[in-house]
Amino acid sequence: MKPSFVVIKIAIALLISLTVSELTWAQQKPTNNKAESTELTPSSDPATPAGSDEQDLMTVEKELRSDKVEDTVPAVKLAPLKAAPVVDLKEVQTEKRKVETIVLQKNYMPKTERFQVFAGLSFLPTDVFYKTLGLQLRTAYHFTETWGLELTGLFLGSSRSAELSDVESKQCFNGCVSVEALVSPKTYYGLDVYFNSVYGKAAFNERQIVPFEVYFTGGFGKMSTATSQNLNAFHLGMGQLFSLSRSTALRLDLSLLSYNSLTVSGDSLLTNNLLLTVGFGHFMPEAQYR
Repeated sequence: MKPSFVVIKIAIALLISLTVSELTWAQQKPTNNKAESTELTPSSDPATPAGSDEQDLMTVEKELRSDKVEDTVPAVKLAPLKAAPVVDLKEVQTEKRKVETIVLQKNYMPKTERFQVFAGLSFLPTDVFYKTLGLQLRTAYHFTETWGLELTGLFLGSSRSAELSDVESKQCFNGCVSVEALVSPKTYYGLDVYFNSVYGKAAFNERQIVPFEVYFTGGFGKMSTATSQNLNAFHLGMGQLFSLSRSTALRLDLSLLSYNSLTVSGDSLLTNNLLLTVGFGHFMPEAQYR
């Protein structure tokens, strides 16, 4: 065999061996990378073989389900929603008017279905020749805040004034008929209608507020004088109540008594007596306040 042929045969053999080795290395390289990536991937369980992504997700989900979370927020139960209330505007306006009416009519001392007992001192400020003083008693029942009935009893006493003695000494020697003819009232009993008209408030000494009311009375009764008995008399009056508490009041009353009385000479004389009375009134029973 020739030497050149042997050299060529050796070269071909080397080339083939190199080609086979490159192919073998190329096939082993991806496998090694895959193994390396598998080793670098963290696993919760080293004994568990590396799997696909789907298997990993299933493993994580299983672990989350198996773990018990202690800091769990308790569920909040929501109350069922209630329907919005339906408002009747007409009813609201009606109730509002009622409340406003009560506020406007409300007073400090109500009188409806209550008795009033009154006692006061009366005198005649217009009588020149006699000093007439007396006691006046009244009892009233109030049906409403405006209307009521009142019984009146008046007891008077008279004393001769210095002016009457002077007239008698200068003008009359055996008694003066014209002076004696002046009528002196003694007693009166009557029944009146009580009408309350005005409510208000007054400031006392710019510090205290005093509720008051103005009233009017009118009626008939029997009058007795020093010369006549059981005379028909007509009574008109007006006055003012100042509430001291819810059951007591200071009362000022101005009354006019008109009647026909016989004089000592037997003549009929129309007489008008003006009475001023100051006293205290008490209301009972205890009122039901609004």
